[in-house]
Amino acid sequence: MKTVYNDSQGRRWDRDAIISLLDRNDIALERALVLVFRNQTEDEQNIEETTQRNGKGFVGGGEAEFMTSLAKQCLQSQRPAGQRLSPKQQAALRAENGRGVPKLGKYWKQILPEIERQDQA
Repeated sequence: MKTVYNDSQGRRWDRDAIISLLDRNDIALERALVLVFRNQTEDEQNIEETTQRNGKGFVGGGEAEFMTSLAKQCLQSQRPAGQRLSPKQQAALRAENGRGVPKLGKYWKQILPEIERQDQA
């Protein structure tokens, strides 16, 4: 799996760059959340749990339920992009775990291929 991508504008995308983007950009935060949600199996999306350890979608332990509910909220919202989550929900996604990695930022390896795909489109 690729861990660095240099885009057509000369930007370097890696773990730190993606986490930084998610920390400062509400639209990117929502898009990344929905992207990881869509990486889950259809069954996992419906039951809001992780049932397969395939390296895609959310991890288990209650996190899948919480993050799936937020992703569904983003998908169903009529509000403008970047305003589909409350400030409290955004803060929860940006909160760091015990290793200093934000809750959504830990999924950066699932986000990187989408950055590459969008750049090449």
